Amino acid sequence: MNRQRVIRAKHITLLIILLANWFMFGCDKETPEKKTSAFSEPGVYDVQIKVDTLIRKFKTIVPSSYDASTKHPLLLAYHGGGLSMGFMYKNRKDLIERCEKESWILVFPNGTEFGKKRAWNAIHCCGDAGLYQVDDIGFTKRIVDTLKEELNIDERRVYAIGGSNGAMFVHKIAVELPDIFAAVAESQGTAGGKRDTFEPLMVAEPKQPMPFILIHGRNDQKVKFNGGWTSGESKRYDLSFAETVGIWAANNSCASEPDTTVEQGLKGRVWIMDYKGCTAGADIRAIVIENKGHGWPDLESAGYDGTNASIDFLKEHSK
Repeated sequence: MNRQRVIRAKHITLLIILLANWFMFGCDKETPEKKTSAFSEPGVYDVQIKVDTLIRKFKTIVPSSYDASTKHPLLLAYHGGGLSMGFMYKNRKDLIERCEKESWILVFPNGTEFGKKRAWNAIHCCGDAGLYQVDDIGFTKRIVDTLKEELNIDERRVYAIGGSNGAMFVHKIAVELPDIFAAVAESQGTAGGKRDTFEPLMVAEPKQPMPFILIHGRNDQKVKFNGGWTSGESKRYDLSFAETVGIWAANNSCASEPDTTVEQGLKGRVWIMDYKGCTAGADIRAIVIENKGHGWPDLESAGYDGTNASIDFLKEHSK
């Protein structure tokens, strides 16, 4: 009899606990559903979306001045090969601060990796993303569409910027998504080349005008200023900076000779070449930095503020 009372007491105790949990947490189940937007307030958000069979990630920074009743420009910033959205968030404070000042929404997309370095599927490069033909263009479109659903995006002022392999991918964006992006910027990139000696030359083939600012260091040995074969673990042939600029200047029907000014940077000369008279105001600005190797062009590494130069150019253009 005592044993039965003990068992019955245990059952009653368990029932009380279950009922208490139901009253304590059951009413809160609908709380997440009441949240109208994942990005309704200023802040930093890590987002996951599915593209084909892959789970893709991007980091979104909503500026402190964000107002849902006002349209805000959007900038997508693509990291270089082997880097990540986390690296960009940690190391590109200059870009974050400038977007905060301009009240732009900033996104750091994350490239893919399959055991090797994280990369973007650009025109002729790089890594597993190129090898497996990852749909990074589809990913880019999904980012823009996702944010348009959550935030008040100015669709006339959507921009892209990238460095190195991310810069190469920006060329692909400019070719394939001219209806979405108003202008683009790149540094340390190229508009084409080939992955090895057995492949044909693959070059950007734009069909619509696109305002473009391109920056390169004369001492870049990873994406060579004068083009040619890279050395090291993976050999690759890249177009030169002059060839790359020429493709876009010709596509935009710009004047054959640019207006050139020379500035004195903190570490050497800086040549700024403006191609004018372009179709639909799709100007080209090409900047060459003396004594600059591979890497994002900022005051510390290049003696020239490539970040602000890029944003200054982009904000001059809208669709």
